[in-house]
Amino acid sequence: MGAYILRRLLLVIPTLVGIMIINFALTQFVPGGPIEQILAQLEGGGDVFEGISGGGSELVATTTPRNSLNYDEFHTLDVRASRIFELPNSELTAFIEISNVYNRENACCTEYSMSVNGAGESVLVTEPEQWLPLVPSIGVLWKF
Repeated sequence: MGAYILRRLLLVIPTLVGIMIINFALTQFVPGGPIEQILAQLEGGGDVFEGISGGGSELVATTTPRNSLNYDEFHTLDVRASRIFELPNSELTAFIEISNVYNRENACCTEYSMSVNGAGESVLVTEPEQWLPLVPSIGVLWKF
């Protein structure tokens, strides 16, 4: 009975690895999420899959990071000053940190919602969201 349970537990590892590989492949190579589908239908381009199947829309191949065609380049300047204090059997680090020193508004994502206009038509509303502005922080790190 113990050998049977051990075999079953050992089979869990390759099963999970196989599921993870299949999931990764599907999420990386299947085009168009639900938002892209809605946008394509509202713009009159049919669906996202028409670009692959020879329909009217066009696929754009890019070697840049994901969403680089939709958002500006992300950049920020972070500054940190710290002081280390050696204690018996431990080390204490005090620090002050300022993230996004020049307070650049970096776009991170877009919030999508559907609304109805005055003519009774459904309209997709997009609202770009920004990463955090200037963020100061003070802290202590104590390593034993």
